[in-house]
Amino acid sequence: AEKVFNQDLYFKKAVKYIGEPMSHLESIASSA
Repeated sequence: AEKVFNQDLYFKKAVKYIGEPMSHLESIASSA
């Protein structure tokens, strides 16, 4: 159970890490 929890936490961090630059790129592209 602990391993699954850590994977879920890592996944959420990865999504946040990947998601933020993506939204930044979108806002840059739309304003350009």
